[in-house]
Order: sequence, then structure tokens, then C-alpha cells
Amino acid sequence: MRERWLLSLEGVVHAPSDVGVQAGIELPIRLRFSTGFGFMPVEWLTGFVARATDDPEVRAALELPSYSGTIWRAQLGVRPFRKVGLYLDAGYARATLRGSLDLTSSLAVLAEEEDLQGRYDLRSSLDLWLLEAGYQWQIAHRGVLALGLGVMSTFNADTTIAASGGAPERSEFVSGAERMNDALERYGTVPFVTLRLGVDLL
Repeated sequence: MRERWLLSLEGVVHAPSDVGVQAGIELPIRLRFSTGFGFMPVEWLTGFVARATDDPEVRAALELPSYSGTIWRAQLGVRPFRKVGLYLDAGYARATLRGSLDLTSSLAVLAEEEDLQGRYDLRSSLDLWLLEAGYQWQIAHRGVLALGLGVMSTFNADTTIAASGGAPERSEFVSGAERMNDALERYGTVPFVTLRLGVDLL
């Protein structure tokens, strides 16, 4: 393994959570720092939490088909051995989930109401800690390839619900969405597999 600075730009997959890009730096003392941004197929997380909770109203809020999301990560770590690619990272992630419910086509969700119109827009911000261990290879002096295993967990969730177009301010759906935070914090711990491929810019 190298004994000098590394500055890498990488494509990265954290399966099943997100796909994105990452920039990383490693000092000659093998201290590492990386940060990245990814797009999330949110259903993997909301579906997992929905299956874990026994609250039907929370489950309805979590199972919206329209969810999308993004995630930003910052990780600090170390490569303990000079000639071995093993690395250990810990970090923080900030995820933003967005979803909407069109009441004119989703009456079954709010079965106690009639003649509904309008929509609800949800936005959840999640704070997560993460741990990752993996192995990084050099390829032809400039290439970077890494494979890792990790876990991340939600320690804080903040969900806001906005009603528009005549949607009722209070409903079963709103009640369930307001309780999403507790479910996300309680059940939002998931493993992930990391695959990184990039180039050393130095």
C-alpha cells in the first residue's frame, strides 16, 4: 500500500441505501477522511420500518409510493497497517426523505373521510451514526477499489406534514405521520454493503 497522500474521487454504492459520489483523503499517517452525497431508493428504509411497527397509521404514512430521498455522509477513519488495505471508519449521515399523498386517488388511506381533496407533503430529516470496516486496493497506482460492510442507525428524526388544496389538517394519516419519528428512531438501524471505485488525483 502507498505511503503518501491519497486524494480520491469515487463512485460509491452503499447497498441498499444509496448510490452517489464520494471524495476521500488519506494522510501519510493513514488517517482517513471522506465525504459524499447519494440518492436513496427510500422504500428500502421506509418499508423496513413499516414492517417492524405494529401501528397501522404509522405504517400507512411510511408506505407512500412517492418517497424519494438524498443522503450526505462524513466519515473519519484509519488504515491501521501500512502494507494492508484494511480500514475502519465511523461517521455521521444526514438523510432527507420526501413523500406526498394525493387524496383524490388515495381515499382508502383515510377511510373515515368522504369527498376528500388536496394533498399532504411530508419531509423527514434523519440524523444517523454509522460504522464501516472494509478493504481498499490500489490498482495500477492510480485506481482505487474498496469493499466494506457497515451499519447505520437513526438517532434523531424530524418529520413535518403540510396540507394543501383543501386537505384536512387532522386525519388518521396526519396522526400516523406525526408518530413516524418514534418508529424511525426505534427501528431505523440497518446494515449496508459498500462498493467504491475511483481514481487517485495526486
